[in-house]
Amino acid sequence: PGDTYCRRCLLWRRFKHSTKYFHCSICQRCVAEFDHHCSVFGRCIGGTLLSRTGNYKFFVTIVAMGIAGYLTSIVSLVWSVSLR
Repeated sequence: PGDTYCRRCLLWRRFKHSTKYFHCSICQRCVAEFDHHCSVFGRCIGGTLLSRTGNYKFFVTIVAMGIAGYLTSIVSLVWSVSLR
């Protein structure tokens, strides 16, 4: 194990014992711990939920807040209909 070379970026990447790099075909960039390319945000989502690097934890937080907002609106709608 040493440095890794991306044939598409033509760059050497420093090898960290658990970090894997993946080249995104949409962004044309190497992303550490690549998960997916999000077309809504227009960027790659990478990292892990508990790591200090990457934006995966922010993506999960945004999705969870969207679900919480959806559930809150459903509950308030049911509650307001039941008061009539």
